[in-house]
Amino acid sequence: NHRLDDVELSLAKTFPIVEGHQIQFRAEAFDALNHPTLLAGGGVVGTKGLGNVTSSTTTRVVQFALRYSF
Repeated sequence: NHRLDDVELSLAKTFPIVEGHQIQFRAEAFDALNHPTLLAGGGVVGTKGLGNVTSSTTTRVVQFALRYSF
């Protein structure tokens, strides 16, 4: 369910501790521009909700990670 305007970002920084050991901090953002996907409302002709947008899908998700490598 990917759109052309979806932007996913990832930033990572690795910090050396001692020889052969390191910690990596990572931040990731999915749908970074926060563009919601609007869902169609009522679709029955003659009803009050015809054509109204009544809901949308989930928006931006941000996650952080810390990784220790040896």
